[in-house]
Amino acid sequence: MKTITIADGVHAVTQTGVRLGELAEYIWEHGQRALPHGTCPYVGVGGHTAYGGFGLYGRKAGLLLDRAVSAEVVLANGAIVTASATVNSDLYFALRGAAPSYGIVTAWTYRTDPAPTSLINYEIDFPNDKTNFTHSVQVLEAFQAFALSNPDPNLSALMPIGFVDSKHLNIIIQGTYYGTTAQFHTAIAPLTKALSSIAPTVSTQPPANWRTGTIFQTGSWDVSAPDETDHFFAKSLTANSALTSTLNYNNWVTWLLTHGGSSVGWFVQVDMYGGFISTIPSTATAYTSRSDVLNFQFYGSSGNNAFPTTGSGLANGITFMDAMVSNLQQTVVHAYPNYIDPTLTTAQWESQYFGSNIQQLITIKKKWDPTNVFRFPQSIPTACNSPHQVATIVKCGVAQRIPVTARSGGHSYAAYGLGGENNHIVVDLSQMKTISMNTDSSNNVYVVAQTGNRLGELAQHIWNNGSRALPHGTCPEVGLGGHVAYGGFGPYSRKSGLLLDHATAAEVVLGNGTIITASTTTHPDLFFALRGAAPSYGIVTAWTFRTDVAPPMLVNYEINFPSYHTVSASQAIVILTSFQSFAMTNVDTNLSAVIPIGWQDSQHLHMDIEGTYYGTVAQLNAAVAPLMKMIASLNPIMNTQAPENYYDGTLYQTLGRSWSVSNGDSSDTFFAKSLMLNSATVQSANYTNWVNWMIANGASGPSTWWCNIDLYGGVISNVAKTATAYANRNDILNFQFYGSSGNNGFPSNGITFMNNLLSNLQPTVVQAYPCYIDPTLTEAQWTSQYYASNLAKLITIKKAWDPTNVFKFPQSIPTA
Repeated sequence: MKTITIADGVHAVTQTGVRLGELAEYIWEHGQRALPHGTCPYVGVGGHTAYGGFGLYGRKAGLLLDRAVSAEVVLANGAIVTASATVNSDLYFALRGAAPSYGIVTAWTYRTDPAPTSLINYEIDFPNDKTNFTHSVQVLEAFQAFALSNPDPNLSALMPIGFVDSKHLNIIIQGTYYGTTAQFHTAIAPLTKALSSIAPTVSTQPPANWRTGTIFQTGSWDVSAPDETDHFFAKSLTANSALTSTLNYNNWVTWLLTHGGSSVGWFVQVDMYGGFISTIPSTATAYTSRSDVLNFQFYGSSGNNAFPTTGSGLANGITFMDAMVSNLQQTVVHAYPNYIDPTLTTAQWESQYFGSNIQQLITIKKKWDPTNVFRFPQSIPTACNSPHQVATIVKCGVAQRIPVTARSGGHSYAAYGLGGENNHIVVDLSQMKTISMNTDSSNNVYVVAQTGNRLGELAQHIWNNGSRALPHGTCPEVGLGGHVAYGGFGPYSRKSGLLLDHATAAEVVLGNGTIITASTTTHPDLFFALRGAAPSYGIVTAWTFRTDVAPPMLVNYEINFPSYHTVSASQAIVILTSFQSFAMTNVDTNLSAVIPIGWQDSQHLHMDIEGTYYGTVAQLNAAVAPLMKMIASLNPIMNTQAPENYYDGTLYQTLGRSWSVSNGDSSDTFFAKSLMLNSATVQSANYTNWVNWMIANGASGPSTWWCNIDLYGGVISNVAKTATAYANRNDILNFQFYGSSGNNGFPSNGITFMNNLLSNLQPTVVQAYPCYIDPTLTEAQWTSQYYASNLAKLITIKKAWDPTNVFKFPQSIPTA
């Protein structure tokens, strides 16, 4: 599809099979017209326009999508429509920045410019074509300062950076000025003045017309010969005037000089951004990064060889490229969607590419592609706002024989919220946030919460409406759907049970698209299964919970040791064995307790004991007295917060001191394991071996790792293990082993390290906690460790309610 027409001499109707070179050549030959776009002639018009499309002419004339006045698009239902500012304007908004999520654009109509009559291509070089550490940092800082100074929009500037040796980088500055030589020298003067101490050489090509000048930039607009192939991986970041302060050039140049020759071939290109692009509001198009002044592309290539994605450390090409970015800016806020990074999490790419526009884009997606026909790893999600929309999508999945997975929008330990594997339809529930409360004739207070809510939203709502409470975790951003489904617990659980124990009914969409309610009296077999294995049976769109009157008082406490969180091996063993012995006693159910453990140094661990008591300080001291006696030889120090009401006390537990989720959650690359011990299996825990292994090997694990040991049991154990699918009721300790590499790739030895972290405590795991999903477990392991003797019943229920296995994922209940 390569037709191009300019019927009125201005507007170029261009089918999306056209390449940039073909478009540039055509509009020049038919009226000497111009458009702002990239300089690679082989790039396709469709994708380039869809995600922004930027080039040397962009600071003067905007992005290519800014010149799109209409689009011809094929919708999910097969209809062919036109979208513009006056026709289907919401779709037109979405197409200009996120087109592939909404339909197939078959033609764009662009408003072309008369080509500038004169342009100057230029280059600024430095002595010997290389810069040392000091000069490299100086060039980068000067370029940034220049970009912040609102330079002439007729000037484009880009800075390619490459590796020379351990003491030098190759940095040049080049670009184009749309005007005369004299105007160019005036525009560039502030930059050359800032670099004068390095003795830069400024060279210019003779003034040229548009076609001759742009061909100098590209080499040729001809695409008759095939393009070269390349195995590569790219990342990006864009920075506005505020974010430039977070760019650490000293750190980055040091890293490039130290590691630049240790992995794949690479380059970085820093484009001066802004100009006309920034005059358009970020809310005018789906493309949102309008205020940025710099655009960084990080490009790693292995040529015709396979890109190295295995191996440890920087030998892994993706790890190398991730480190290249993080050493410049630790947390990327804005990125450029034309340089797609497939390793970003959903939260990352939604935020970095679309910013505050994401909710509007989800709303438009629901209208124009409700069944998610145009779905790919970074497509705009189809967030639903009613059970009937969920049912429609489920039916679509059934018709296409594609498994269907629900995503509440919170945490997902093994990415099972995205299916955990390729080829899943993901039903985004994150916009289903209705919460209502009611009271029955016995004055029991119930809350009905849709599963797009986060724990923080639920906690805040029930406190604001009657000072009510529920037992759940302390991370506000965790999604309600998954937390209930697998047995979510928190500090209040020893007193009040698991969150699923408070569930009295569930609204659920089944595999055949019907919407039903399950409870102890209606479809009790399904209700049994939903409370511990819900994602295997349907999509729960709302839970009804029986709430508690919030306890009137609680005390948060910490038991520390003389070296403050730092304990030797012998001290750690005393703490762990004493904590185990204490857990085996009839511990007051008003008491919660957890031991966080981390590596301190080659002789010490980081450790304390902390938790909450639902009562007074005197009652707390009585409850922990047996434990304090057991560890008395270590001279423990008990610190307590002043007694607080339930709400204020839970804010302290959340660490962020808030149940608010308005700022979003941070992303993390991690792997987790778990272990649950009852009074019998706890006898096989080898704390001496474990502590010695952690101290000896702790430095070799992921960049951050820790273990939490929660005191379990209490009211949780009062419910029979056959009452719900969640089976691990008689345990007294719950271990979570967590390894993190932040925003970097998970180290190749990370999973082995985490496996050893567990096996050196207990080689054979009998019970594990399904909320801390471990995707490396075999089917025999996870079915036994998560569901124990309930598995056979769960398989029977699966065959009755989802016989065709619509709700299938790597650890879903099997049908046989």
